[in-house]
Amino acid sequence: MEKNVFIANVTENDDFAIELHSFLEEHGIKCFQYKIDLLPGQIIKQETKNQIEESDHVILGFSKELNDRKKSDMRREIIIAITEAYNRKSNSNFLIPIKINDCIIENYRIDPIISMSDIWYADFHADSAKARQDLLKTILGTKQKESVEIIEHSIQTELVTRRKDNQPSQTIDDVLIGEQSNMHLFVIPGNWGDAQLEDIGTLLIDTASHINQHLRKPFDETIHVMPGDYPIALIRDSTHDPYTIKLSVRDRLWNQYAYQFAHEFCHVLSNYKELQNHPNNWFHEAICEVASIFTLRNMAKRWRSEPPYPNWRSYADHLDAYWHKTQSRLGTQLPDGVSLNSWLFDNEDMLRTADYRENQQRLNQALVAYELLPIFEVYKTGWNAVRKYPTSISTLEEYLKNWYSLVDLDDRPFVTRISEAFGYPIPSSPHVRQ
Repeated sequence: MEKNVFIANVTENDDFAIELHSFLEEHGIKCFQYKIDLLPGQIIKQETKNQIEESDHVILGFSKELNDRKKSDMRREIIIAITEAYNRKSNSNFLIPIKINDCIIENYRIDPIISMSDIWYADFHADSAKARQDLLKTILGTKQKESVEIIEHSIQTELVTRRKDNQPSQTIDDVLIGEQSNMHLFVIPGNWGDAQLEDIGTLLIDTASHINQHLRKPFDETIHVMPGDYPIALIRDSTHDPYTIKLSVRDRLWNQYAYQFAHEFCHVLSNYKELQNHPNNWFHEAICEVASIFTLRNMAKRWRSEPPYPNWRSYADHLDAYWHKTQSRLGTQLPDGVSLNSWLFDNEDMLRTADYRENQQRLNQALVAYELLPIFEVYKTGWNAVRKYPTSISTLEEYLKNWYSLVDLDDRPFVTRISEAFGYPIPSSPHVRQ
């Protein structure tokens, strides 16, 4: 039986892909490559998706040109292919990565256990002749794909996969609210309880939008979200890798999903790799706590009139109640008559050395977060400044001055207000662009 192969590549590698297309077809393998096989009038995204789903194998042409590009149609095709690979379950060589030139095989997560780096690749850069023969062995020496049922609640990505009732697929653009970037969210299947992956993805995209909409350069990279024992944003090995966030929440506790994800998304926005084990991590954690509260408050407001799904409108009250509940915890408010400045004077040494995961440290971070929240509500574009934390290990007073010097002019009034909240006025503010 004839094999069908989809070739994914960036436009800079079209000549290579066309040559590979000819080679494989000479050996009786039916190929699809967009430059050769797309017909006038076809909808590009829909046709390439259909071709991937109907293929026996997808060749993923990694190259230095792809590595250098954050945005590419090929990245969308990779996500669709990964989703299809997960749906098939049984076809272990559906995905065939290849190296076209001296490049990195980007480490996309395929499921909770397997990443792209776990799949052996054909190296055309090292030995083109051997790579061609290895491809033929893989494609012609394997069984035809089995007919499998599409999982009802598949992976939430840039493209939400088909449902059992064969309704048309829904792209991420359909579930975004307001202005958004080309952010890709990929929910990894695992122990999510009775929550549906599509619903988790929809919720988390909405969660991110409440911060992303205030960024002058909205976040436009890929995040993999997977279940874990505790919430954490993992440090990625390379800028070519997607970010990975683990959440500990299960089932359909949407308020906790939003709370945990907003916190970790704030870490992703910052240069958190350089801030590991930093003495001012308590301050970074407090800002991420602000992100959680800020997001819950704004989600509750929006969902009363514009929920992601109409039947989620009533959940706005639960979102509101959840952040009120966190605020009511003992220890998250300043004692009567105590200013934030005097509180910090008594506690800064402890804050700089304590483990951020300790309960008292968490309460202290929440206390600071609620003190700073009103500033973020006024200066919503202050989230841009989170991307420019200094790496200085000085005490907070000097640290805030360093931060002020690093941020854009438009964000300096925001940092000034943060500094003043701690009792550290910044002497002069340069002219702010209007």
